[in-house]
Amino acid sequence: MFAVSVIVAVLVGAFIGWITNHVAIKMLFRPLTAKYIFGKRIPGTPGVIPRNRVELAQGMANIVAHKLLTPDTLGKRLLSEEMVTKIEGFINTHVKRLYQKNPTLGEFIQSIFGQHALTEVGAFLKDDLTGVVSAKLSDPEMAKTLTTKIVEQVKEKIDNPLISMAIPLFQGTLESSVSQFLSQQGTPLVMSLATEQGHRFLDMKMADIIDKYKSQVENLIDGMVEVYRKIVSEQLPRMLNNLDISSMVRNEVENMDVMRLEEIVLEVMRKHLNFIEYVGAALGAILGLINVVVGQIIPF
Repeated sequence: MFAVSVIVAVLVGAFIGWITNHVAIKMLFRPLTAKYIFGKRIPGTPGVIPRNRVELAQGMANIVAHKLLTPDTLGKRLLSEEMVTKIEGFINTHVKRLYQKNPTLGEFIQSIFGQHALTEVGAFLKDDLTGVVSAKLSDPEMAKTLTTKIVEQVKEKIDNPLISMAIPLFQGTLESSVSQFLSQQGTPLVMSLATEQGHRFLDMKMADIIDKYKSQVENLIDGMVEVYRKIVSEQLPRMLNNLDISSMVRNEVENMDVMRLEEIVLEVMRKHLNFIEYVGAALGAILGLINVVVGQIIPF
């Protein structure tokens, strides 16, 4: 009879311990909404987390923004040798792919920045660059410089001393002619050359550019890595501040469906919550056993 009492007490105690902890865990989320009797809200409804989700959201936001995703923490990770090596590998991999696919420079610009950017580059080569060069050619000093160069070249090519001496006499007339030519024909000539060379420039194959300017490409890759380091070290705090991670986390948690929030918590904590239930059952069984033993020792 005593053995039966012990078994019953242990089983009942274990069940009570398990069901108590099970209900307590469920009450973290359930019920999802407040329940009322005769217009009065039943205490404990809704569940702990739905009832305090604003405070929970703010607490999670503070932990993430001020403890986890801080500028120092992210900066150390982003500037670690492992991460920098990955950045270098990422850039080199894309340069190799670019070399293998071998598009033209124009196609590359269009694929990265779109048709508008390609049009802007073409316009720069044709209009802006032409304007800069034309303005330089219309400068009187340019005509004077070109005339001086022409005279020097002619003198070098002519062996006759008399003709060489006579050439400077015509330098003023030559300078005037050069100046007139540049002012009248300089812009159309430059525009034609710019258009022609611009098309040739944009039609260059990327593999040829990489081969021709290999050292510059390597320097460019190193420069991109340095730009990455500089952005992380100098701009990361401002970027995180602009992102306002705290508000993002808080709004996300506040607006998240309670059922989804419950799924996330249970997905992460299921093993631990089950362990709490098992501990409750074990404690209940022990208390049941103690109750029977004490009852036998000290009869009531």
